[in-house]
Amino acid sequence: MRGGAVSASPLGLPMTLRELPQSTSIIGQRQMREQNIRTLDDALVQANGVSRQIYGSNRAGYNYLFARGSRITNFSIDGLNAGDSLQDAGNAATAAYERVEVVRGANGLLYGAGEPSASVNLVRKRPTRTPQAQIALHAGSYRQNGASADVSGSLNDAGTLRGRAVADFHHGRTWREREKSRDFSLYGIAEYDVTPATRLHAGAHYQQARETAASSHSTVTYDNAGYATPLGVHYNPSADWAYSRTRTLNLFAGVQHQFRNGVQGKVEYSYTKRDWDHPYGVAGILGINHNTGAADMITGYWRDRPHTHSLNASLNGSYRLFGREHDWTAGIGGSRSKSSRHGARNIAFNAVANLDDFSRSGSYPEPAS
Repeated sequence: MRGGAVSASPLGLPMTLRELPQSTSIIGQRQMREQNIRTLDDALVQANGVSRQIYGSNRAGYNYLFARGSRITNFSIDGLNAGDSLQDAGNAATAAYERVEVVRGANGLLYGAGEPSASVNLVRKRPTRTPQAQIALHAGSYRQNGASADVSGSLNDAGTLRGRAVADFHHGRTWREREKSRDFSLYGIAEYDVTPATRLHAGAHYQQARETAASSHSTVTYDNAGYATPLGVHYNPSADWAYSRTRTLNLFAGVQHQFRNGVQGKVEYSYTKRDWDHPYGVAGILGINHNTGAADMITGYWRDRPHTHSLNASLNGSYRLFGREHDWTAGIGGSRSKSSRHGARNIAFNAVANLDDFSRSGSYPEPAS
């Protein structure tokens, strides 16, 4: 995306891309639609210098994003700190977002704490005055199927009340044996012009993702005698009962006012709650016996319940001094996150007799959680 002005979100000031003092990439809605970019990690790898590492399966494993040699941990939505709600952020669906903004390098001037990697800001879709509707169907290899709908328009004759709703559903298999995924996202937002200078908005965003027969790790690449593990690309080390399920609810509201002297003020609040459940059983991650082919088995579970409150208030304006126009901004913002993550783990040595048979069936007793 080149040229014109972008929102104040990337650096907190209304600037053109040319005026931004840092390397910036914007992945817009058109690009995401034409390339069928459904998740945040698929969007971010389109930005220069961003890479990802995935250990295990896409959702149950560890999904990390990197820029300039460091992990990306600074995420925000419409400029508000997302806290732990975007943990393993690559799995977040992009259906509700107009664009993804990436500012590489430390961005601590207006965000309090900078990161050497990059800062990522997700910009939500907003209602339109003119009616519009989009419906899309998706189909692909490994029985991948999905559908999405995006409807927007005015809710009264004057156009002062507007709304937008986005729904997205996707399910299918992967290249690993037995592994399946199912995602659902529902987003709604309403805007109301109280006066020509004052605008209110409020909305909600719910996401649910589930992956079955999903592994948080992979099998070792060499057995205990130093020989390469003879397993194919479709091998799945996960027990059949294992799964990863994430449910995220985001509630947000804000008010924006244009003062007579040209100063623009806004106050925004966001609350996000995330539930993650992951009972797991993974074969062969500790060792494989070269003579018998038997492998160790690790079983256990992870549960996490993070929630985040974010609040931001700001003023933006301009003034003329010494024959030049100057911009200024002032504000205060913060977030508070709390998490209750806990889990358990058990190890059984030589518990799986044959990894090839296990990959096809995933048969292993499920422990009591």
